[in-house]
Formats: sequence, C-alpha cells, structure tokens
Amino acid sequence: MKCHIALFSMCLLSIGAAGPVAAQSDDAKAAFEEGKRLFAQKKYADAADQFRAAYEFRESWKLLYNIGQAEAAATRYGLAMEAFEQYLAEAGDEIDEERRNEVLEEIVRLRNMVGELSVTGPEGATVKVDGMKRGTLPMAGTIAVSAGVAHRVVVELDRAVLLDQEVRIRSGKEQRLEAKAPIPTDDAIPSIVAGTDTTTEQESPPDEVPGRAMRAWGIALSSAGGALLVGGIVTGSLALSRQKKLDDRCVDGVCYGGDTQSIEDGRDHLALATDILLPLGGAVAATGLVLLIVHAARRSESAVSVQPLVHRNGAGFVVGRRFSL
Repeated sequence: MKCHIALFSMCLLSIGAAGPVAAQSDDAKAAFEEGKRLFAQKKYADAADQFRAAYEFRESWKLLYNIGQAEAAATRYGLAMEAFEQYLAEAGDEIDEERRNEVLEEIVRLRNMVGELSVTGPEGATVKVDGMKRGTLPMAGTIAVSAGVAHRVVVELDRAVLLDQEVRIRSGKEQRLEAKAPIPTDDAIPSIVAGTDTTTEQESPPDEVPGRAMRAWGIALSSAGGALLVGGIVTGSLALSRQKKLDDRCVDGVCYGGDTQSIEDGRDHLALATDILLPLGGAVAATGLVLLIVHAARRSESAVSVQPLVHRNGAGFVVGRRFSL
C-alpha cells in the first residue's frame, strides 16, 4: 500500500525508513529523532525544520523525502514540492521505481497548489520568504510558494532591506518582484564628477569647513570600501560553498543531479562578483584612509586636492598636497 502525503499519521514508519541518519553525526541524528517526535505530535512545521537541520549537518538525499512529507503536511506546498524534486535529482538511480512513481505523483499534486515567485535585484542579495532563506540573487529559477496564501518576501543586502512586501499568488501563476539597491543621499556620500579637480585652499584653521569636508570624504569612502569588501567576502564564501556541493556530487569527472548546471552557473556568477568587489573595495577603502591621514596631518599652510581616477584595474582617487613657502 502506497503512503500518500495526505495520510501522514499513518506513514511514520516510512519516514523512518526513508531517511536513516548515519551514527557518525550525533547532531544530525538528534535533529532527525526530534523531527520524528514532532511529526508524531502533528507539529509538522517544527518537524520539517528539524529534518532540515539534520540535512544541514549531513546532506543525505534520504532526508529530503522526510522534509517533503513534513512540509506537505504543514501545507507549505512550495517547500514540499522543491524538497521532493531535489530528492529525485540527488537520489538518481538509488531509489526503486515504486518510490519514484509515488514521489512523481505527489509532485504533480503539489504543483496544482503552488504559485511561482520571480525575484530580481542586486547580485548577492538574500531572498527570504516567510522568514526562511530561499536563495541568493541572481536566482536560476523561480520560488514555489503555496497558492492563495499571503507570504512576506524580504530581500536584504549587507543588512540593508531592499524589499519588504506581502504577496498572494494564484495557483499556476507567476508574480515578479524587483528589489532595488538603496540610492545614497548627498549627505551620506559626496557627489563626484569624473575629471573634476577640486582644490581646497586651507585659509582657515583645520577644524573649519574644509577640514570637516575632507574628514567626511574619508569616512564615507572608508565605509563604502568596507561594505564592498564585505560583499566580496560574502560572494566568495557562497561561491566556495557551491563548489563544495559540486565536489560532493562529482566523481571522476561525472556529476549527478539535475540542477548541477544551475549550481555551476551560480558559482561562476558569485566568483565574478568576488573578483570585482574585493579589488574595488580595497581601492575605495584605501583612498578613504589616505584622506583621513592627510586630514590629521595637514598644516595651516597646506592645500589638498582630490581627483577621481578610473583605471582598467579598478577605481580610486588621486590625493595631492601643496605647501606654501
């Protein structure tokens, strides 16, 4: 007799058989056992969270079946469908035909109860739906969510919220959202016109307007450079994480899993972003530090000029100093 998702109270034995956790990972085993306990108590959403925690400790494709069942019972149909699709992709030929057909039938049933969410925005931004991280931009595909239910979509980048919106999607429909990067105000970062040489003659004490302007430039550029460096570190870490996932799937040059190409594309995009953000962030941060140092050391007879500089290997500013005799 097949185990259908709608009859979860009768399927606990199949859950245990579908996803045994290796004894070598005590954390994974503890999370798995807690998930089984919560599922028996019909706390399906909490059970799904515990199964996901076990999967994070030990990425066994068998656990994806448990996640799919618990998510479906919790009426989080989009998460359930994605878990079952990932289960089939990662399991490959290791599951029998009966189990494969059962999961395929469940995917078809779930597909009629979900809508698709397409999110675009700055590269590296994190997309959360109902408080759960569902991906990092740019995303290779859409996000499946339960149809007819209100969902809160939040897009964040470097702790800045780019989008916070509630959506409700009809079954079989797709809704597109665009997250835009916040535009800096004139108070936060001084405007720069390429090719302009701005010279400030220090005719007043260092604590007057010219000195304060230079200090503001230094702080703004140092902060902006630091943010770019952090972004580069984040994208680099994500690229390494995707590479590790590819390494786990590939044996002797042969990779398994239907979404291998999307993982490779995401890795390449993240690596490219890292190659851009790290040197650019370093150049901007270094320029800000130079301005702060010059501001601290300047004398009453000095004058400082700041000129934007664009180079094929990065961007920065030229700082010059002139002294009166």
